[in-house]
Amino acid sequence: MMFNFTFTPARFITCSGLFAGVCAALVSATATATATAQQTPSINSDGCYEHGWSKARLLTLPAKQFQVTAAEQAVLWQQLRFCLAESDPQIRDDVAFTAYSHWLRSGVVDPTSALQLLQTMQQDLSAGVDDTNQVYRPFAMLLLSELARLDRVKPYLTARQRQQLVQTVADFLRQLTDLRGFDAKVGWRHGIAHAADAVMQLALNSAIGRLELLKLRDALTIHLMPQHHAYTDGEPARLARALVYLLQRTEITEQEWQLWLSQASLPPQQPLYQSRSGLNYLHNSRALWLETSWLLEQLGDTRSRQFKAQLQAQLKQ
Repeated sequence: MMFNFTFTPARFITCSGLFAGVCAALVSATATATATAQQTPSINSDGCYEHGWSKARLLTLPAKQFQVTAAEQAVLWQQLRFCLAESDPQIRDDVAFTAYSHWLRSGVVDPTSALQLLQTMQQDLSAGVDDTNQVYRPFAMLLLSELARLDRVKPYLTARQRQQLVQTVADFLRQLTDLRGFDAKVGWRHGIAHAADAVMQLALNSAIGRLELLKLRDALTIHLMPQHHAYTDGEPARLARALVYLLQRTEITEQEWQLWLSQASLPPQQPLYQSRSGLNYLHNSRALWLETSWLLEQLGDTRSRQFKAQLQAQLKQ
């Protein structure tokens, strides 16, 4: 059975930003004016608990395998967006995201509803919408990866809409500075892993063209081996999956990948064993290339074997 869900306008709560005043007169040659701070749209979980859906009732959904009436699902299709901003991981992860994923993978969502949800997530990510605990954006990206998967399995986007989706994911990666994974209090954030999942789904979609693939590869490269952060929560495995499935796309030539590898594997300038940034690089690069090599070995096709050989040769230099 197919359900049609119509979105009401997105409900943003605008933060009351402080605006720094510009000095009326310069008192010295070194004085500078303070730029006016921009207001950032925010979201909270208040909208998660409406229309008779209390926290206790929402927590019953997983045991029911998210089986609800058409009317209930129509309400939840809109309402669970606000649950992605909930600090309680049981609601955010186990209920809200898992419900969306279950419905999208079960084939009960019509293309119009999927597109409306996709566009809402894109608008939120582009506008910088987030909650006070910074959990909404990484889960909006994880949901975006599920919507990208649906288009791969059962296409519902136009070529232009796919380009916009690629741009959203690439922009998220370029702007991403929060690399936190698991937190004992609020659970997972994991924005980099969720973005890597979206890249993987797009790389697996034959309708994504060369220019979009290159855009995704270049954006992903920024976070493969960071020097300011050590990955500890499984991020290299997720990054490797995205990288390997990008590699499978023949629109990017083997020569281009060889050039990319020679540049991507360059170590930082500072001594590797005498600085935190150097040690982070060593840790992250070893984890990434081990995961990548293992995946290439599992695939076993000619292209994968060739890239694995190039990778091993490069790392010996």
